[in-house]
Amino acid sequence: MPVHFAEKQDSGLHSHQVFSAKPRSFVVPVVIVLGIIAVGTLLWLMKFKPMGKVSPPPALTPVSSSTKNHIPLDTIRIRPNTSSEILSLITKHTQGWGYLNINQSVDGHIFKIADETFEHGLGTHSNSRITLLLNKNSNKKYKRFSGGVGADMEASAGSIIFKIMDGKNVLFQTPLMKRGMPQQKFNVSVENITTIDLVAENAGDGMHSDHADWVELNLK
Repeated sequence: MPVHFAEKQDSGLHSHQVFSAKPRSFVVPVVIVLGIIAVGTLLWLMKFKPMGKVSPPPALTPVSSSTKNHIPLDTIRIRPNTSSEILSLITKHTQGWGYLNINQSVDGHIFKIADETFEHGLGTHSNSRITLLLNKNSNKKYKRFSGGVGADMEASAGSIIFKIMDGKNVLFQTPLMKRGMPQQKFNVSVENITTIDLVAENAGDGMHSDHADWVELNLK
């Protein structure tokens, strides 16, 4: 005898009917909002996370061992294809911030003092001292050293005093040089002098923004 199964009725619908599940419209907006919150939180954490010691910019061109003398390779930068007689005479240098740069400012730009731009020189930062050994080449006897100095316009401020020293003897000294002031030119005798120091001091008010330029240097 055949067996018949009774279907349970519920509000006029058979219990064995299958209903397809449709995605709810609010799921996608919620996912988008959560994603935006996650990205925003990550950016906030990156902004306020202590960065520690910031590494200085990499050297543009290594100085060869024949010209660097006692200067560490990671503390001097030169523009490519630079052949500088001044560079070959540098035996050592110290400065309060950044690199000693050849033919560019301490921040790596073309020199700009007030409204003038310059292609050649030394870019440093107070307090700095650059030592030149004038009798390194026995075939050359220098008599005059000339050029110009000033505070580079790339900084927001700057107050510097420049000096050229022969030991404790001051061969040249500027008044207080500030950003926007024209270059101070010099032309000093170096006859019979073995070593000179190019000094940039912070003028007693701290070294902040003291981007010091020695430009268009010439030994003859």
